[in-house]
Amino acid sequence: MSRRAWVVVLTTIVSGLGFASSAGAQTLPQLDLNQFRPSELTTDGFAVSNADGQGHLRFGFQVYLDFSRDALELQVTNGPIPDQRLELVHSQLTGHLTWSLGLWERLVIFMDVPYTFILGDNLSDAGAGFLESIGLGALIPTGSGLGDLYVGARGVLYGTRENIFQLAVQATLTTNTASAARPSQNYLGEPDKSPHVGGWFEVLGTFNAGEWVRIPLNLGYKTNYTQDIPSLGIGNQLTFGAAVQLLLGQERFMLTVEAFGRTAAATGTGFGGSQESPVELLGGFKYLHRKGFAVGIAGTGGVTSGYGNPDWRLIGMLGYTMPAKRKSVVVVAYDDVFALPDPDRDGDGVPDRIDNCPDDPGPVENQGCPEEQHVVIEDTRLEILDKIYFNSDSAQLQRRSYAVLDNVAEVLIAHPEIPIIRVEGHTDSTGRATYNMGLSQRRAESVARYLVDEGGVRRDRLIAEGFGETRPLVPDARTKMALAQNRRVEFHLTYAIAEGPEAEDESKEPTGP
Repeated sequence: MSRRAWVVVLTTIVSGLGFASSAGAQTLPQLDLNQFRPSELTTDGFAVSNADGQGHLRFGFQVYLDFSRDALELQVTNGPIPDQRLELVHSQLTGHLTWSLGLWERLVIFMDVPYTFILGDNLSDAGAGFLESIGLGALIPTGSGLGDLYVGARGVLYGTRENIFQLAVQATLTTNTASAARPSQNYLGEPDKSPHVGGWFEVLGTFNAGEWVRIPLNLGYKTNYTQDIPSLGIGNQLTFGAAVQLLLGQERFMLTVEAFGRTAAATGTGFGGSQESPVELLGGFKYLHRKGFAVGIAGTGGVTSGYGNPDWRLIGMLGYTMPAKRKSVVVVAYDDVFALPDPDRDGDGVPDRIDNCPDDPGPVENQGCPEEQHVVIEDTRLEILDKIYFNSDSAQLQRRSYAVLDNVAEVLIAHPEIPIIRVEGHTDSTGRATYNMGLSQRRAESVARYLVDEGGVRRDRLIAEGFGETRPLVPDARTKMALAQNRRVEFHLTYAIAEGPEAEDESKEPTGP
């Protein structure tokens, strides 16, 4: 490997020009040489995907360009020139246009259309003539063109961004559009077979190590047409990827280090072989704007000598994902003007409007329920008798808060006459104000998500809003006790009296009086 540590080598042994007589008919090496496939969502890494959804009816698209150098070389031994290296694919420039659409909260469908603009060799006339003379002229690139189409879906099985671990599965169908567009293509896609539909099946896992670090892991199985290429076994493949993502600035900036690759799935096609196992190491940066725009740049280097593994690769991306939208509502406080009459359905002496269990009798000290309660219904809010606890500097709920939130959900379900509940997140004044604002918003959203996913509350009844340190219970707090009082979640009861246009993003939700 002397002059290149990460060059791709395809080795064939020939004896002078004697190989030509036994070469027979030339077969085009029709395979997808480019091992880089962009991840599906703007919030994923570059080549490694997170186990995330995208939100109901949120649409996204991405444009990727990647340029690679020396993705395929041929090393000839026992030829006219000992250990001759022929740069078959010296430069490759590929573009990808992708789109994605979230359905409900846990399903995403997506598509990727690749097009190779540059696919060039670096062969001298003598080198090209030599390949023709030994029957390997079909290995010389035939030029640019359309790649193979990818269409697939991702389903989230467990967890959200607030959980320590998330799990998703992904299934992608591929079709040989490269050969359909130009049957004489090589290195752009699968062979000119009709029909040819391949599959790529992946398991996606993501570890969320606090607010700032995410560790996605990908493992998959990809079907490919078996190729008959000298000294290279290509067929079905095992694919893999891992990354460490550092998220900064309220998750607007992503620094990522990723490793991704594949190997032959069967021993008969080179399982674990160096030439059949391309692996690349990537370092990259993304900026994710709150309006949904994303821009990123990354670079890779080949780690093994697998086919399609370049000396280096440069990647640029531009994308957009629709921000989460909700209907803007004008709200007024739930007060005596809108107070309901005071019937008592269960006859326990607690009026229904302040009875946590209006259909099950219970004593006043239990707010009209048979069992002790964590929630009291007041005129304008639900007062919780314990705090909502999160992990330090995180929106991850602690288990000891589940009982309180379950009780909140039970009360809300028992009182459908209260149409809107504003979940407010508040922090203390420790740290930067902008960070505290984002943290309080994420905590409010985490509570609302729990009430929906675990408590069964309708999502359209909840508004999540963070106020950071702007509304302290104890102004100018300095002691631990005072700071702890300012760190809180509140539940405010409101009525919607009019609907306005859709808000552009969650940061513009109304706050009410």
